[in-house]
Amino acid sequence: MKPIFTILIIFSTISIMIYGCKDILNECRKYKDYCKILSWRSFLFQNCQYTCRMCEDDLKNKDGGDDCDDIGENCNSMKFYCKNPKYDNIAKKLCKRSCGLC
Repeated sequence: MKPIFTILIIFSTISIMIYGCKDILNECRKYKDYCKILSWRSFLFQNCQYTCRMCEDDLKNKDGGDDCDDIGENCNSMKFYCKNPKYDNIAKKLCKRSCGLC
């Protein structure tokens, strides 16, 4: 079940990247306080990128600041995606710290 869930997250992320940075849900404002909570990041990355400042330009901080954290769940156990050419671009956006980009 875990690999299927991971693939769904990856494909959701691809569609978000293709269609740009925007909020999918109308109620993203009410989730704003959850944006920095690790257990909410994967959900918010998929649904409230704009409100939570998780757009590509917002995630470019490589100096080890607050924006250099793992957004996805289970990043530590998914490090192998960082070097997989099929998924490395997405893995590096969701799992910056685990992929060694900080």
